[in-house]
Amino acid sequence: MKTLTRYPGLRYLRGFTLIEVLISLIVAVIGIVAILQLQGVFLSTASDSQQRALATAVAEKKLEELRGFDSIATTSSSLNSFDDIDNGTGTETVTAGSTSYTYNVAWTVTPYSVSGGVISAASAASADFKNVTLSVSWDSGASSLSLSSVIAAINPQVSKFIDKSGLGGSRPEVDHTPGGVPDVVPIDVGDGKARETSKPLPDVEQSNESTEVRFTTVTYDTTDYKQVDAEEFVTVNCFCVLNTTPTDGFTPYHHTFNGQTTGLDVAAGNIVDDVATGTPYTQGNFTQSNFCTRCCAQHHDSSNYDYATNGVPRYDNTVTSGAHKHYKFSPSPPTASTPTLAEAVNGDRYLEACRFRRVDGIFRLFPNWKMLDLNVMPYSYLTSSASSSLATYQQYVGDKVQDGIFASSVASSLTGRDFDTFPAAKTQVLSRGLYYDDMSYNSTWTDYMTNTVAASAALLSSKDWLQYVPFYEINMTLLTTWSTASTAVATVTSQNIDTVVDDATDYYGVYSRGRVTGGTTTSAATTITATSKTDNTGILGNTYANPSSYLGKDNRIIPSPGIKAASLAVTNLSTSSLVVLSGVISQTSTGIQLNKISVGISSGSCDVPVVTGSTASYNCYVVPSVGSVTISPTTTSNSAYLNPTVSIGNPAQVTGFTTGTSNGNDGTITLSVATSGVTGLDFNYKK
Repeated sequence: MKTLTRYPGLRYLRGFTLIEVLISLIVAVIGIVAILQLQGVFLSTASDSQQRALATAVAEKKLEELRGFDSIATTSSSLNSFDDIDNGTGTETVTAGSTSYTYNVAWTVTPYSVSGGVISAASAASADFKNVTLSVSWDSGASSLSLSSVIAAINPQVSKFIDKSGLGGSRPEVDHTPGGVPDVVPIDVGDGKARETSKPLPDVEQSNESTEVRFTTVTYDTTDYKQVDAEEFVTVNCFCVLNTTPTDGFTPYHHTFNGQTTGLDVAAGNIVDDVATGTPYTQGNFTQSNFCTRCCAQHHDSSNYDYATNGVPRYDNTVTSGAHKHYKFSPSPPTASTPTLAEAVNGDRYLEACRFRRVDGIFRLFPNWKMLDLNVMPYSYLTSSASSSLATYQQYVGDKVQDGIFASSVASSLTGRDFDTFPAAKTQVLSRGLYYDDMSYNSTWTDYMTNTVAASAALLSSKDWLQYVPFYEINMTLLTTWSTASTAVATVTSQNIDTVVDDATDYYGVYSRGRVTGGTTTSAATTITATSKTDNTGILGNTYANPSSYLGKDNRIIPSPGIKAASLAVTNLSTSSLVVLSGVISQTSTGIQLNKISVGISSGSCDVPVVTGSTASYNCYVVPSVGSVTISPTTTSNSAYLNPTVSIGNPAQVTGFTTGTSNGNDGTITLSVATSGVTGLDFNYKK
């Protein structure tokens, strides 16, 4: 019998053996493990790259924080300043997805200064730029990276005004609006330029322990009124604690002169050895200026440094050698038996006063102020259109600077400043200080001045060289100390210094100094005197305001190398023997200030206008039958002017009047005075 097979050829088929399967599995597992290991490497590399990227971001963020200062020095409203950039450490935690990473951050700051194209090490507070090296580490220090950057001392608030000539550009042209005479007086410095100083703005700190006085001196072209140069100053007084341990210090920033082409410039100080230092004194709510940190720390001369040989000035420019003294603060003022304060020793509190000048956005310590002259005059002395007093005074300032530099005597005494007053009549009196920086330490400057003298008398008298002299003519009215020889004849205000917020509209309205009021004794004369110290303390007003939280204050800060006084005579007349000329000044436009008006007269005297609402009334007093007189009201508001609107009963008395114009010129009224008074001599105050 024959056997049948359902699947022919099946005998030729065969499967995998167990060994083959096992081998295949081993190969597959090895491949999978390799892939998994590679995946781990990829994941590890990705994680490390992520951490490194995050660390870089942390470093860049910190550099931006350091670079993002909003002021050069620390102010009461901000602790984010260039001066505060220093070494530091910190931590930063960053979350990526569900994972958080912690980084340790450390940065090292190296300050440098630049002078004459030479880069050198500097202190943190006098640096022109700082090199910052920043390190970020993680994984317990196993991984790290570093970044480095340079941060320049450019104040972001003023950087757009800084000279960009080194970047291929030029200094931007800035328009200058001259100040109003007599508060601000322009002085011709030759070559079509004039120099003037704004009214000082005192700023008294919260508890009245520190006073800051600010003003700006501008040199401008008198043709197109473009600013040529601007110098911004801050003067401050401080209470410090002395540390006599020798340390490195710096000579002051100072003026330099490299010839007529370059003109005046500013140079950085040099490093000096073996100087003392100081820190601001603090006690309870004792409040001082933010400038006191640098004032106490840096305002020190070295006793072993030859300043003259090295061509730089000292801070205390009245002393030729040695460190200037620091005077111990004592609750008791000097007396006849102890006329000066004791010198401070290590750990003592002492009194300090510093002068700062803005240099490329940073307020730098400058040599102490040096007063050359002080004068007083009634407010109308420089504004009367009937006199040449303004031109005389401007010439006097130039001559006085010439006398100070060349030891000459060309300046003539100012005359015609005495005035008459009347019982209860008020007259504002101005004091004007003249300061200059003696640049005899600069050989190029002294050679130029010597050659100017030797060249010709005409060249010397032209005063073109004045543009190369750092001098400052300043309205000191609210800073000098005022007194009268007889309060019965006339009194004068000398109130405590206070903060002046708005010098444009209320400069004399915050507190009063130099306001003379006629007394009860008539037909008599007295002397009104303004007194000022000749150094930084004079700029600060010689006094602290009351009340002070610090016991023992008095009216001197530190002994001054000198005191200057200026006086004028005031005669208190009886109005019964005089002819009174009166009028009203009406405010016909909005946005103008009646308290900015003064009234002068060609013969006689006028009182300060009394403001009531939108009008100001004034009186002028002249002797009977004086004849022709001219009444000249003046406003220091540049955009306003005064027009006469005569409304007297007898127009024949008015012999002429000049109409004011919108460019700031003020009108006048001229009339013939007999034996009777005249009213209705009115003006309209317009814009």
